[in-house]
Amino acid sequence: MKAYGTALALWLWPALAAARPSDDPVAEPTRPATSAAEPELPASAPGEMTSPPSADLAPPASSPQEVIRQARQAMEELRYDDARRLAQSIGDRAPGLARLAALEIRATLHLIEANRAKAAPILEELFDLAPAFLLEDPALSPKVTRPFDEEAARPHRRAVTLQLRDHGADLRTFALVAGGDTAEVSLVCRAKPDGAPFHVSTTYADSKAVFRLPTQGRVYCYAVALDREGLPLGRLGAPSAPVVIAPRQPPAPSPEPVTTRWWFWTSIAGGLAVTVGVIATVVVVSQGEPPPPAEVDVILGSQGALPLFRW
Repeated sequence: MKAYGTALALWLWPALAAARPSDDPVAEPTRPATSAAEPELPASAPGEMTSPPSADLAPPASSPQEVIRQARQAMEELRYDDARRLAQSIGDRAPGLARLAALEIRATLHLIEANRAKAAPILEELFDLAPAFLLEDPALSPKVTRPFDEEAARPHRRAVTLQLRDHGADLRTFALVAGGDTAEVSLVCRAKPDGAPFHVSTTYADSKAVFRLPTQGRVYCYAVALDREGLPLGRLGAPSAPVVIAPRQPPAPSPEPVTTRWWFWTSIAGGLAVTVGVIATVVVVSQGEPPPPAEVDVILGSQGALPLFRW
């Protein structure tokens, strides 16, 4: 039996030797060289698929309006560094309203951090761009709003003064005189001080915006002069302090001439009657009395007597 096992092992040995892996190291297959027309792809992590970069898949650049929205959201979440970074990314070539919002955010952040020195030049730039800018966030503290109000009170080169004037014969038609870089005037009114606001259409031409009141009664309004980009240049009133506008009163009728009044001619006739009666009485009296006798006085003198008549 032992001899049989030995013989079987000798018979199977060639097959086992052929199937045994070789001890010689096997070279790793080399990666084919890439051609110039096919750029080499970056190595990927195991199990991760890669694809060549595509312009269609790249995220589009955010619009200035979206950047401003993200910056305001960061401010609400107290992420001031993110809000500042986003606001500073708005360049001078952005639309005017986006630049205005970015300057507002930057100045507000400096004032929240009690850094008024850094906020001052930003506020000056802001009001040079939009002299009638109005900060309307009620949640801001006076340490933030006061520097805005102080800068708004200073003169700025693009500032426009709005003036309300009567216009035409229609008692409900008025004009807001503006000028400067004004391209349109926005007018918002309320029927009551606490009523719902509504816009009143205006037509701007020759440095004035003509409008007609929509109601017969008084309204509470505020107006803003805007340039072509929508930047505010001047204001008349404010949401918290509106201007009261009411239809004009019709002119008073001109007084009737005196010569058309009955009492005028009656007084004339009465005056004439009295005058005629007085004259007649004087004539009658004067005709009924004889003239007084003449008196002659004789004055003696060195030259003789000179007669002196006395009536």
